[in-house]
Amino acid sequence: MSQNPSDSKSSVEFLDLNWSLPTGLHLVITTRRGGVSEAPYENLNLAAHVGDRSSSVRSNRDMLISALELPREPVWLNQVHGSEIHLVDGEDTLTNVVDADASYTTREGVALAILVADCLPIFLSDTRGEEIAAIHAGWRGLSNGIIAKTIAKFRSDKLL
Repeated sequence: MSQNPSDSKSSVEFLDLNWSLPTGLHLVITTRRGGVSEAPYENLNLAAHVGDRSSSVRSNRDMLISALELPREPVWLNQVHGSEIHLVDGEDTLTNVVDADASYTTREGVALAILVADCLPIFLSDTRGEEIAAIHAGWRGLSNGIIAKTIAKFRSDKLL
């Protein structure tokens, strides 16, 4: 478990999964500890769509960016429990929130984010770390083939 050492009341707590990933890739799962959101969203709510104050979500996201030392904002999706895949390929695709439940990129230095409550987060990478994807897998997306559709975006057939 890692924690941003700044302010203990609002520091972000996350699990840095030290799996055997290609060089330069990191897989992190946040907990609800840290952050500034008040009940019922308390503490580290990163979801902009659940009714929390937008200023709290923004503060929580900024704390996450700082704690993880990210070079830029992660790619956030408006997850709709479907099977659409967002291709992150240009600057506009880094800043526009789109309706999708998976994201895929070959761009270096991009963080893909998935929010889950009772759905599954799935991370995919080719063995060289040149292609990555993050999937929000709910029952609707799973039944509509979101995993297979995301895998089909990969050029490589050697995936982690």
